[in-house]
Amino acid sequence: MLATLQEMAAQVVARLQVLALAGYTVNIKARFPDFTTVTRAHTATEGIGNTDAIAELLPELLDRAVPKSASVRLLGITESSLAPVQAASQEAHQMNLLDEILSLR
Repeated sequence: MLATLQEMAAQVVARLQVLALAGYTVNIKARFPDFTTVTRAHTATEGIGNTDAIAELLPELLDRAVPKSASVRLLGITESSLAPVQAASQEAHQMNLLDEILSLR
């Protein structure tokens, strides 16, 4: 299941890159044979715009969503809380404490 989620993550990232977007939240969804649906999410402080960053989160999300011996009829991954890549990268930089003081001069 992890390998399937990693392939899906690559597809999601490819679509986001075409649109010049990055997401802050990675969501996975699992539906079981009895149609019970479980979703798990991880929200980051910086935009997640590459497959490696998502792949790091997948094992934990999968462990939280699907018991080890469970059968799954549907598995999916999405990214939400989308922002343009420029805005996501600008929000992630460290601010200089002296910027405000210097701008007052």
